[in-house]
Order: sequence, then C-alpha cells, then structure tokens
Amino acid sequence: VLLDIVPHCDDDACIVAMPATGCFDWTANQVMKELGRQIDVAGVAPLPYVCRTIEYAREANFNGCKGQVGMATLPAGNIDRVASQVEEILGLKVKRYPSFLPITLTPTNPIMHTGRLMGMFGPNWRDNKYDRMIKFYDETDELSNTWLHRLDDENQLIAKAAEEAIGGS
Repeated sequence: VLLDIVPHCDDDACIVAMPATGCFDWTANQVMKELGRQIDVAGVAPLPYVCRTIEYAREANFNGCKGQVGMATLPAGNIDRVASQVEEILGLKVKRYPSFLPITLTPTNPIMHTGRLMGMFGPNWRDNKYDRMIKFYDETDELSNTWLHRLDDENQLIAKAAEEAIGGS
C-alpha cells in the first residue's frame, strides 16, 4: 500500500498506519529507499475502536472506544507533534513510544487470531465440519485459550530479551 501512497505525498506529509503492524517501520524504510523519498510515518496500536461487521458494507456494531492508544513515529523526534495531532483527530490520549519496538512486540491480532484458529481447526482441521458460521470470539474454547497463552508466553520471552538488550524500549 505504501508503494501506492508515497508517490502522491507532499514532502511534509505523514502517513499514519492504524493499526500499525509489527515491523511497519522496517517496511516503511524499505519503501522510502526504493522510491527515493523520505516521508514521515507513524504507527498507532492498538486500534482505538472495537467494531464488528453485521452486514458487509451496510451495518456495523460499534462496541466501544479505548481510552488510549500507543504511537511511534519515524523519525522518532516527531512523536510529540504527530501524537498531538492524532489526539485531536481521534479525541483520545496517545501514549508516546520511543520506537516501534512496543508495537512490533505487541502482536495482538497475530497471537489472538492464530490461537483462536488453532482451537477452531487445530491439527485435525480436515475432520472438522461446520454447518453454521462460528462466532469467532464468543465461542472461544479451551484449546484456543491454551494456544493463546502459549503464543503470548513466547512473545513475552522475546519482549523481555529485547528490554534487557535495549533498555527503555
């Protein structure tokens, strides 16, 4: 997507990814090098809103709004300026991160969704037959929960090692 957006940006633009995914900063750096541009980027995580689609392109259920999101910027020195603008636009508090590391090491969706999918389908996925749409979150089972905790435990080990190696991250 950045390859499509960046060529149309003014030099003083800032592209904000919401939600930012792990290693968004690395991807942005690669795209900027490839295109010979230097556009500021910011990443917001997690998403500020919790919504569920009721009927595609017609109806959504707005379940709530978080009170705070986290943000990092490239270059990092722009965090206060960009975070202030995002706070004004979203109407909520933005926690300022010193780097993208907290976003990269908070892979909420990959951990939660992978754990849930392992619970739904697991090693015997070919044997599972469903005659209705599964409620992804409402029908979470113990196997999904076990996988979620296993994935999160592994992620916490990585985060701890990163904190020890790069204090203040």
